[in-house]
Amino acid sequence: MTDEQLRAIAERVNRTTPGPWFPIVTDDEMYQGTVYVGVQPRGKKAEVGLYVDDGRGQKLMVENQIDDTQVVAITCLQFPRLVYQDACDDNALFIAHAREDVPALLAEVLRLRALVKGQQ
Repeated sequence: MTDEQLRAIAERVNRTTPGPWFPIVTDDEMYQGTVYVGVQPRGKKAEVGLYVDDGRGQKLMVENQIDDTQVVAITCLQFPRLVYQDACDDNALFIAHAREDVPALLAEVLRLRALVKGQQ
């Protein structure tokens, strides 16, 4: 990987919404299992790492009440039916963790490059 490619990745990271990000699944009649990534944890954390929002709190995704600064990505939207697939939860987990994982991986690559360069 070239220095230019690493700089491009770092630039993309820097342009994203600040983290941390949280994978959330809704569990109510209105959202019917929507899976999304947000900047605030909502609901209780389940064993698989997703937060389960039962809808008893403030409605986040109701028309005219959407706080679009809170939602980073939607991996499953069933109403209106946009997508339904088995990987929605895993995709949300991956996206949420990428906000911290990618900068950590970049830092490790740069550290290892500096180490290798120092040994030459």
